[in-house]
Amino acid sequence: MALVLNGSNDTITGLQINSANIVNGSIVNADINASAAISGDKLSAGNIVQYVSAPASDINNRHSESLGNMESTGNHVDITPTNASNLIIIGGHMSVYSDNTNEHEFAIHNGSSVDSTYKTWTANLGNGPWIQQNFFYKQTAGTTSAMTFTLYHKRLGGSGTVYVGFFSAPGSTSNGAEMWAMELKV
Repeated sequence: MALVLNGSNDTITGLQINSANIVNGSIVNADINASAAISGDKLSAGNIVQYVSAPASDINNRHSESLGNMESTGNHVDITPTNASNLIIIGGHMSVYSDNTNEHEFAIHNGSSVDSTYKTWTANLGNGPWIQQNFFYKQTAGTTSAMTFTLYHKRLGGSGTVYVGFFSAPGSTSNGAEMWAMELKV
C-alpha cells in the first residue's frame, strides 16, 4: 500500500510503525484513552487490576442482632472479576456498638456461603461507645461473573444487642462505613 498524506483532514494512510521504532517515553498516559483495551494479562502478578468502592447506598444500612445468629447487615460491595484465577480482596470498616458486655463477630458472605469467612471481633464494649471495626476477606475469584460480598454479623457470647451502622435513618450518607473490593493479578 502506498503512503498517502492528506492535508485536508490531516491524516496519513498506508503507514505502519514497528513498536521498536517508537521512542521510549514518547507515548504518555494522556495519549491512551479508555477504549485502548489494554489487556489485564499485561500486568505482572501482584498488580491491582481493579478497585471498587461501594456506593453509600450499598453500605448505609443499620442492623441489630441479639440472638447470636449470623445475619446479613445488608451492607455489600459488588465486583466483576476479569480473570477467574485472580485474587479478590474485600475490606473496609463499619460503625459498631454493643449495649451490653458481649463480643461482636463479623463475617463476609461470598455469594455462596457464610462458611468461608474471615472473622473479626470487636472489643468487649459493655454498653458503648460506638467504634469503627475493620474487616478483611480474600478468595480466588473462581469466576468472571458479577460477585456480591455481603457483611454479616452476630453477637458472640454474653447478652444484649450488637449494632452495625451509626444512624438508623442515614439518608444518602455512608453511615460511618466504607467497603471496597480489589482484584489482584496472580
